[in-house]
Amino acid sequence: MTLRKPTNTELALIGYLVDIAALENLSAEWRNTLLVSPMDDGGMGSLLLFPNEYTTDGRRFGKCVSEYLFRDADEIDVLASLNLDREDQLFELDMWKVDFNPLICWPEVYP
Repeated sequence: MTLRKPTNTELALIGYLVDIAALENLSAEWRNTLLVSPMDDGGMGSLLLFPNEYTTDGRRFGKCVSEYLFRDADEIDVLASLNLDREDQLFELDMWKVDFNPLICWPEVYP
C-alpha cells in the first residue's frame, strides 16, 4: 500500500465532509497530518484515510458521518461518504458512482 498526501481537490472534498459532520474529536491539525491511499474501486476515487500517522493494523469501519451527492462531468450521480473507524478517527472516503464507471472529475464547488 502506498501512502501519499491528498491532492488539493481530494482534501477539499474531505474537508467539506468533515465540516458538515461537525466532528468534535478531530485534531485541529488533521489537514497537515493526513495521508491517503487509493482503494481498488474501479477508478471511482475512494481513499483510505490515515490521520496522525495511523497505520492499517487493526482499524475497522465504525460509522458513516457525512455524505455529499454530486454529478460527475458525464451527469452521472456520485455519492461521497466520509467514514470513521471504531476509534472515531478518519477512516475512508467512500466514492460510489451509481453506474460503477470511473470518476471523471472531482467536484469543485460545494454548497
